[in-house]
Amino acid sequence: MSTLDSATDGELVKKAKKGDNEALAILIKRYLNIVFATCRQYLKNSDEADDATQETFVKVWRNLKRLDETRPVKPWFLEIAKNTSLDLLRKKRPLPFVNFESADGTNLLAETLAADGPSPLAELAAEEQKEIVNKALARLPDKTRKVLELYYNEGLNFREIGEALHKPLHTVKSRHRRALVRLRMLLDPGAANS
Repeated sequence: MSTLDSATDGELVKKAKKGDNEALAILIKRYLNIVFATCRQYLKNSDEADDATQETFVKVWRNLKRLDETRPVKPWFLEIAKNTSLDLLRKKRPLPFVNFESADGTNLLAETLAADGPSPLAELAAEEQKEIVNKALARLPDKTRKVLELYYNEGLNFREIGEALHKPLHTVKSRHRRALVRLRMLLDPGAANS
C-alpha cells in the first residue's frame, strides 16, 4: 500500500500537477467506477462506456493544470465524463432503415422492430412529461434547482453537494427538501390543498 493511498484528492491533484504519476493513478483508481457508471448511463453500452471512460481520463490528464486542488474533484470528473459521453453520442450516425430493404422492397428490420419498444404515442407522452418537469424545474430558484440537479442528474450525495457549493450539509438537505416540496406543488397544484 502506497503512502499516497490515504492522501486527500486535493493533495493528489497537487502532486499529479507536478508530474507524480502515482498520484494520478490513485485518483483514477478512486473515480474509475463512478466515471464508468456515468458514461454507461449516457451511452447504454459497456464497450462505448469503456471508450468514454478512457477518453475522460485522458482529458483529465490533459487539463489537470487547470484544476483547482481546493475544489472537489468528483464533480469535475463527472462533468468531463458526461460531456465525453454526449460527444460520442453526437458522433454516432444513424443508419437509415432504407439500407435494410431487400430487392422486393420488404424491410425485415423495420418489421422486426415494429412490435418491440414503446409506441411512438408512448414516447411522445414521455417526452411531454419530461418537458413539463423541466419547465417546473426552471421555475425553482437557482440555489434549490442546483441541489436537485447535482443529486439526481450527477449522482452526488448531500455531503459532496455541500462541498461543490461550499454550503453546510444541513443547508443542502434543507434546500433539497424545499425544492421537492415546491416541485410537487408546481406539478400538481391541487396537492397543496389536500
